[in-house]
Amino acid sequence: MKIDYVLKKVLSFIGMPFPTSLTRKYLIVSDSANPKFNIPEGIKVECFALEETFIQTSIGQANVLRKIGKNDAFTYSQEMRYEIKGEKIQKKRQIGARDYIELSENPDPERVSVSKLRQCFIFERQYFMIETFLNIANHPSIVRIETTNETKKTKLPPFMNTVREVTNEDAYET
Repeated sequence: MKIDYVLKKVLSFIGMPFPTSLTRKYLIVSDSANPKFNIPEGIKVECFALEETFIQTSIGQANVLRKIGKNDAFTYSQEMRYEIKGEKIQKKRQIGARDYIELSENPDPERVSVSKLRQCFIFERQYFMIETFLNIANHPSIVRIETTNETKKTKLPPFMNTVREVTNEDAYET
Protein backbone atom coordinates (compact mmCIF):
# COMPACT_ATOMS: atom_id res chain seq x y z
CA MET A 1 0.00 0.00 0.00
CA LYS A 2 2.87 2.37 0.77
CA ILE A 3 4.45 1.77 -2.64
CA ASP A 4 1.11 2.37 -4.39
CA TYR A 5 0.64 5.59 -2.40
CA VAL A 6 4.11 6.89 -3.32
CA LEU A 7 3.66 5.92 -6.99
CA LYS A 8 0.30 7.72 -7.12
CA LYS A 9 1.81 10.88 -5.57
CA VAL A 10 4.85 10.93 -7.88
CA LEU A 11 2.76 10.36 -11.03
CA SER A 12 0.29 13.03 -9.94
CA PHE A 13 3.14 15.48 -9.27
CA ILE A 14 4.63 15.03 -12.76
CA GLY A 15 1.19 15.23 -14.39
CA MET A 16 0.88 11.61 -15.48
CA PRO A 17 -2.12 9.33 -14.95
CA PHE A 18 -1.80 6.67 -12.30
CA PRO A 19 -3.16 3.12 -12.28
CA THR A 20 -6.59 2.57 -10.80
CA SER A 21 -8.82 -0.41 -10.19
CA LEU A 22 -11.96 0.77 -12.00
CA THR A 23 -12.21 0.41 -15.75
CA ARG A 24 -15.01 1.75 -17.95
CA LYS A 25 -15.52 0.45 -21.49
CA TYR A 26 -17.23 2.11 -24.44
CA LEU A 27 -18.05 0.73 -27.86
CA ILE A 28 -16.78 3.15 -30.46
CA VAL A 29 -17.34 3.55 -34.19
CA SER A 30 -14.40 2.26 -36.15
CA ASP A 31 -13.45 1.81 -39.77
CA SER A 32 -13.18 -1.96 -40.26
CA ALA A 33 -10.83 -1.44 -43.21
CA ASN A 34 -8.44 0.62 -41.05
CA PRO A 35 -8.28 -0.41 -37.38
CA LYS A 36 -5.89 2.43 -36.52
CA PHE A 37 -7.74 5.50 -35.31
CA ASN A 38 -7.00 8.99 -36.51
CA ILE A 39 -5.57 10.24 -33.25
CA PRO A 40 -4.42 13.85 -33.66
CA GLU A 41 -0.76 14.67 -34.18
CA GLY A 42 1.09 15.50 -31.01
CA ILE A 43 -0.48 12.65 -29.06
CA LYS A 44 1.97 9.78 -28.68
CA VAL A 45 0.35 6.43 -29.44
CA GLU A 46 1.81 3.02 -28.69
CA CYS A 47 0.41 0.08 -30.69
CA PHE A 48 0.62 -3.57 -29.65
CA ALA A 49 -0.50 -6.89 -31.10
CA LEU A 50 -2.40 -8.96 -28.56
CA GLU A 51 -3.53 -12.58 -28.69
CA GLU A 52 -5.66 -14.24 -26.02
CA THR A 53 -6.10 -18.00 -26.04
CA PHE A 54 -8.42 -19.80 -23.65
CA ILE A 55 -7.23 -23.15 -22.39
CA GLN A 56 -9.22 -26.00 -20.86
CA THR A 57 -9.79 -25.85 -17.11
CA SER A 58 -12.15 -27.24 -14.52
CA ILE A 59 -15.74 -25.98 -14.42
CA GLY A 60 -16.12 -22.46 -13.04
CA GLN A 61 -12.62 -21.36 -13.95
CA ALA A 62 -11.25 -19.28 -16.79
CA ASN A 63 -7.68 -19.74 -17.88
CA VAL A 64 -6.33 -17.26 -20.44
CA LEU A 65 -2.95 -17.19 -22.15
CA ARG A 66 -1.89 -13.76 -23.34
CA LYS A 67 0.77 -12.82 -25.89
CA ILE A 68 1.43 -9.10 -26.27
CA GLY A 69 4.10 -7.11 -28.04
CA LYS A 70 5.32 -5.41 -31.18
CA ASN A 71 8.18 -5.65 -33.66
CA ASP A 72 8.55 -9.40 -33.04
CA ALA A 73 9.23 -8.85 -29.31
CA PHE A 74 6.55 -10.43 -27.12
CA THR A 75 5.80 -11.09 -23.48
CA TYR A 76 3.62 -13.94 -22.32
CA SER A 77 1.33 -14.30 -19.33
CA GLN A 78 -1.26 -16.63 -17.89
CA GLU A 79 -4.35 -15.40 -16.09
CA MET A 80 -6.57 -17.64 -13.99
CA ARG A 81 -10.02 -16.40 -12.94
CA TYR A 82 -12.41 -18.15 -10.59
CA GLU A 83 -14.93 -17.47 -7.85
CA ILE A 84 -14.81 -18.54 -4.20
CA LYS A 85 -17.83 -17.83 -1.98
CA GLY A 86 -19.01 -15.06 -4.30
CA GLU A 87 -15.61 -13.35 -4.43
CA LYS A 88 -13.94 -13.09 -7.83
CA ILE A 89 -10.29 -14.14 -7.70
CA GLN A 90 -7.83 -13.27 -10.46
CA LYS A 91 -4.25 -14.50 -10.55
CA LYS A 92 -1.74 -13.41 -13.18
CA ARG A 93 1.77 -14.62 -13.79
CA GLN A 94 4.43 -14.03 -16.39
CA ILE A 95 5.46 -17.12 -18.34
CA GLY A 96 8.14 -17.83 -20.91
CA ALA A 97 7.67 -18.54 -24.62
CA ARG A 98 8.18 -22.29 -24.09
CA ASP A 99 5.45 -22.42 -21.41
CA TYR A 100 3.15 -20.38 -23.66
CA ILE A 101 3.61 -22.83 -26.54
CA GLU A 102 3.06 -25.87 -24.32
CA LEU A 103 -0.06 -24.45 -22.64
CA SER A 104 -1.55 -23.24 -25.93
CA GLU A 105 -1.56 -26.82 -27.25
CA ASN A 106 -4.65 -27.48 -25.12
CA PRO A 107 -7.15 -24.78 -26.23
CA ASP A 108 -10.71 -24.67 -24.93
CA PRO A 109 -12.89 -25.98 -27.81
CA GLU A 110 -15.86 -23.94 -26.52
CA ARG A 111 -14.07 -20.59 -26.99
CA VAL A 112 -12.40 -18.83 -29.86
CA SER A 113 -8.97 -17.22 -29.53
CA VAL A 114 -9.03 -13.44 -29.76
CA SER A 115 -6.67 -11.30 -31.82
CA LYS A 116 -6.56 -7.57 -31.02
CA LEU A 117 -4.77 -4.39 -31.94
CA ARG A 118 -4.24 -2.34 -28.78
CA GLN A 119 -3.55 1.40 -29.08
CA CYS A 120 -2.61 3.28 -25.91
CA PHE A 121 -2.37 7.03 -25.44
CA ILE A 122 -2.83 9.84 -22.93
CA PHE A 123 -5.30 12.64 -23.67
CA GLU A 124 -5.86 15.48 -21.19
CA ARG A 125 -4.08 13.57 -18.37
CA GLN A 126 -6.32 10.53 -18.87
CA TYR A 127 -5.05 7.12 -20.03
CA PHE A 128 -6.97 5.48 -22.91
CA MET A 129 -6.65 2.04 -24.44
CA ILE A 130 -8.42 1.23 -27.72
CA GLU A 131 -8.78 -2.47 -28.45
CA THR A 132 -9.88 -3.50 -31.94
CA PHE A 133 -10.92 -7.13 -32.36
CA LEU A 134 -9.24 -8.23 -35.58
CA ASN A 135 -10.76 -11.72 -35.88
CA ILE A 136 -14.36 -10.78 -35.01
CA ALA A 137 -16.86 -9.77 -37.74
CA ASN A 138 -16.85 -6.01 -38.46
CA HIS A 139 -13.77 -5.55 -36.21
CA PRO A 140 -15.52 -3.91 -33.21
CA SER A 141 -13.46 -1.46 -31.18
CA ILE A 142 -13.71 -0.72 -27.48
CA VAL A 143 -12.05 2.10 -25.61
CA ARG A 144 -11.04 1.25 -22.04
CA ILE A 145 -10.63 4.06 -19.53
CA GLU A 146 -9.28 3.80 -16.01
CA THR A 147 -11.15 6.00 -13.53
CA THR A 148 -10.57 6.88 -9.91
CA ASN A 149 -14.16 6.24 -8.80
CA GLU A 150 -17.44 4.98 -10.19
CA THR A 151 -19.27 8.29 -9.96
CA LYS A 152 -16.62 10.34 -11.77
CA LYS A 153 -17.87 11.62 -15.12
CA THR A 154 -15.76 10.11 -17.88
CA LYS A 155 -14.66 12.54 -20.59
CA LEU A 156 -13.98 10.84 -23.91
CA PRO A 157 -11.73 12.46 -26.53
CA PRO A 158 -13.70 14.49 -29.10
CA PHE A 159 -12.10 12.60 -32.00
CA MET A 160 -13.82 9.34 -30.93
CA ASN A 161 -17.37 8.54 -31.98
CA THR A 162 -18.89 6.64 -29.04
CA VAL A 163 -21.85 4.28 -29.55
CA ARG A 164 -22.55 3.44 -25.88
CA GLU A 165 -21.02 2.28 -22.60
CA VAL A 166 -20.50 -1.50 -22.46
CA THR A 167 -18.73 -1.81 -19.09
CA ASN A 168 -21.13 -4.38 -17.62
CA GLU A 169 -22.15 -6.18 -20.82
CA ASP A 170 -21.01 -9.82 -20.94
CA ALA A 171 -20.90 -9.70 -24.75
CA TYR A 172 -17.92 -7.32 -24.48
CA GLU A 173 -15.94 -9.39 -22.00
CA THR A 174 -13.00 -11.26 -23.45
